[in-house]
Amino acid sequence: MKIGIIIAMDKEMSGIMSIASEVERLTHSSLYEVYRARYGDKMLYIVKSGIGEIAAAAATQYLITAYGTDIILNFGVCGKLNPELKVLQTVAVSSVVHYQHDLSDIDNVPVGYYEEYKSVNIPTAKHLIDIAVSADGDLKTAVCASGDKYIDKKEDRQRLFRDFNADVCEMEAAGVLLTCNRNNTPCLIIKSISDDETMSYNEFSIIAAGRHTGLIEAILKKL
Repeated sequence: MKIGIIIAMDKEMSGIMSIASEVERLTHSSLYEVYRARYGDKMLYIVKSGIGEIAAAAATQYLITAYGTDIILNFGVCGKLNPELKVLQTVAVSSVVHYQHDLSDIDNVPVGYYEEYKSVNIPTAKHLIDIAVSADGDLKTAVCASGDKYIDKKEDRQRLFRDFNADVCEMEAAGVLLTCNRNNTPCLIIKSISDDETMSYNEFSIIAAGRHTGLIEAILKKL
């Protein structure tokens, strides 16, 4: 099985590298720094996309097209919207709302709506969610609000929670998921909460980035 792994930043790379073997940098790639590694009988293709939806979508398409990946896993950090969640908690994303996709003024549709989906919630692959939950019985699923804006202000967090019933927010998931779905490639998104309105991203992002390493390994064993 070929598994594509998308991360946005260097701080999210080390945990994945620590559980892989036979890590090789594919120097022939002029577009991205792609690493090929092995986990058991699975081949991993790991790419750092950079921050933002466009960068994440392009990197996802590149892995699918260039390496024929069977599934895509996206790991990283996110901000907290739902008061019931905690900083450093890890969640499996059940659906994504692309809250900056807005055709409401011309098509009379809700903000975040794409015509190929029944609602603004774009689903991830249920069978992969089931695998993640079976790997960690305490793992919570979450709705992720995704857009090209770092959300820091309390009022913005409250708006996303209120308007989209979103639990977490970040800047790559919509690009990854939309690209995967349009390629019929199953996608799993795992995020660890790095910040909220009281705790800073700079303080906790490195810790959060390493929180899901054990879960990643457990998921890989079950795939």
